[in-house]
Amino acid sequence: MRVERARWEGRWVIVKTISHDHPDVIRRFHREGEIAARLAHPNIVPLLAHTRTQLVYQFVDGPTLRDHLRGRRAPPREAFRLFRGVMSAIAYAHARGIMHLDLKPENVMLEDGRAVVTDFGMSHDTALTRITSMGERMGTPHYMAPEQYKGVRDDPRSDLYAVTVMLFEALAGVPPHPDPLGWLSGTNLERLPLPGPPALHPLMECGLARDPEGRPPSAMSMLIELERAEEHLQS
Repeated sequence: MRVERARWEGRWVIVKTISHDHPDVIRRFHREGEIAARLAHPNIVPLLAHTRTQLVYQFVDGPTLRDHLRGRRAPPREAFRLFRGVMSAIAYAHARGIMHLDLKPENVMLEDGRAVVTDFGMSHDTALTRITSMGERMGTPHYMAPEQYKGVRDDPRSDLYAVTVMLFEALAGVPPHPDPLGWLSGTNLERLPLPGPPALHPLMECGLARDPEGRPPSAMSMLIELERAEEHLQS
C-alpha cells in the first residue's frame, strides 16, 4: 500500500493506492472504502473518493497523537479534551455497527487541537459480510484487547479497551503493560499504577478489564463517564 499527499480538485488530500494483487489485500482495501464511506463525523477523517485502486481522504494538517505525545505527558485537561473527541467518534461508529479494532496513537490525528480518528482498514462492520477468518489475530499488542488476541473481532468493547490504553499512555507517558504479549497471553499480568486524576481511575480500571464484561457497556456510556470525571476535575 502506498500512502501519499497529493493535490485533488484544488486541495491537499491523502491518497492510499493499492499496489498488491493478493485477493485478501484487495478485499480489505475495498472494505475500508465501504466502511469509510458510511462515516461522516467531525472527529473522523472523511473519505472523499473510492476508485478501483485508490482511496482519497481529506488531508489533516497536523501531527499524529503519537508524534504529539512523544517525550511528554499530556496535562489532564488536554487529555480530557482529546479523548472526548476520540470517544465521540467511536460512539458514532458503534451506533452504525462499525468497530475500528486498530485504535492506537498512530491512528489519531490532531488538527487545531481536535482529535480525528483515521484508518478503518482493520474494522468490522456488522452490516457487511465478514472477510477475516474466525480466530485471526489482528492488531497492535499494546492496544489490542485480550479477546482480540484470541481472535474475537466483533466486540465493540475491544475499542473501549484500546481507548483506555491510549488515555493511560497520554497521562503516564507509557502504556499500562510493560509486557503486552505476556499480558495478552495471561503469563504476565503486571500493570503500572493508574496515572492522572483519581476521579478518572474508576473509569480507567473498568476500561482496562481483561474480560469485556468488566468494561463499560458501550462507547456512549464511557463517553458520559469521561465527561463526569472531567466535571469533577473542574469543580
